[in-house]
Amino acid sequence: MRATAIGRRIKTIVAYAGAVELIEQVADDEKVDLIVVGSHGASGIERLVLGSVAEATLRKVPCPVLVTGPNCYAEHYAFRSILLATDLETTGLRPAQYATALAQHVDSQLTLLHVVENTPHIPGLDPEFLENSLCQKLRQLLPAHAEFFYAPKIRVEYGAPAQVILDVAKSELASMVIVGLRYRVALSDHLPWSTLSHIIRDLRCRVLVVRSHFA
Repeated sequence: MRATAIGRRIKTIVAYAGAVELIEQVADDEKVDLIVVGSHGASGIERLVLGSVAEATLRKVPCPVLVTGPNCYAEHYAFRSILLATDLETTGLRPAQYATALAQHVDSQLTLLHVVENTPHIPGLDPEFLENSLCQKLRQLLPAHAEFFYAPKIRVEYGAPAQVILDVAKSELASMVIVGLRYRVALSDHLPWSTLSHIIRDLRCRVLVVRSHFA
């Protein structure tokens, strides 16, 4: 069934199938650019036994997935403040391309964040030099004209990644957090205490998950 709303075509599909398999099939058939799913934020043994449609979808589809967790609240200006959280090693460039494109086209405040969980102990290493080096790597994810268009913030913080992302999202009044997902997902990422599960469960804004590479 097709309808029109605000100049957009809407296609409704009703089918009997496994949720994840159906989402994957429809995404492929319709060549979708974005999937939007909700997550009830289950944790502990419930997640380990039952799994999660949202998380299974993240691992199967190549396109970005916008996830609304159980604590996500309605936001009139969905792109008002965007926080890009990156580990700079496996999830940097492609998520950054989405973040910078959104920031430029919808006039958002963009913050780039890297969290240092364990500071390497290297004799003679200047902590200030390390932080400046990480800030430079973050800036390298930005297009040359970024400073002119939206004056992005660069932040390097220290601590447990999930908690730091939550704290920075709150301090920056983020209306969206963008994170990268490795192309090959390790088994540990299924655990309920993983960074991704934690921020989806506890953030009050939506989370855009972008694969680090095309499938």
